[in-house]
Amino acid sequence: MPSVYGPAHRAERARLAPSVEAGEAECAELVCVMPDRWIEPGEEWDLAHDRRVPGTYLGPAHVRCNRREGARWAQTLAGHVYDDDETEATWWRL
Repeated sequence: MPSVYGPAHRAERARLAPSVEAGEAECAELVCVMPDRWIEPGEEWDLAHDRRVPGTYLGPAHVRCNRREGARWAQTLAGHVYDDDETEATWWRL
């Protein structure tokens, strides 16, 4: 099965992988939902996209943080407005 991510995405993941595996990376998502921003060696991680600049990346992110951001972004595009608190309501405008 082919990857849904192109060569630039795969190359950036490969470039960052040694730092992540060495325990030198922290979650790059604007909103990190984990107790600690550090990504533990051996922990699964995603490459976070920078929604403000299409085709660019923020860096490594916890899987949970990145996929939560992606789901919230899709809901925002669909017209859902978050009003539970100021941080949650405006995270995507930063």
